[in-house]
Amino acid sequence: MNNLSSVDSEELFQFYRERGNAENFIKERKAGFFGDKTDSSTMIKNEVRMMMGCLAYNLYLFLKQLAGDEVKALTIKRFRRLFLHIAGKYVSTARRHILKFSSLYAYSKQFQALFDTICQINLILPVPYRARGQGETCLTE
Repeated sequence: MNNLSSVDSEELFQFYRERGNAENFIKERKAGFFGDKTDSSTMIKNEVRMMMGCLAYNLYLFLKQLAGDEVKALTIKRFRRLFLHIAGKYVSTARRHILKFSSLYAYSKQFQALFDTICQINLILPVPYRARGQGETCLTE
């Protein structure tokens, strides 16, 4: 905006609010997904790192949309701490794959809801694992 005196104050306020939101998204992308780390020796390595970070950021935004309203306001650092850094144990038997969490995990209900939502999405993945029927869950305490 070149001439601020000709612009309505409400319009100017909205313009700077949107600009601030965009800067917050950029800051979260840089801080949470190492977007500012471009110390590789070649340009292609830096570009691949940036693209992987963008892919991870979009996956993170997708998971936030799938999760409930209480998760939508979380930053990436808090999201990682609550949903990815979890003490647990993976048990594989002949017919079942079970992910066991500690009984002290405070966000097990939110994690279960997010996991169930992800299981309902009909994706064809190149993995030989398929979720059981909708009534059964893959997660236990």
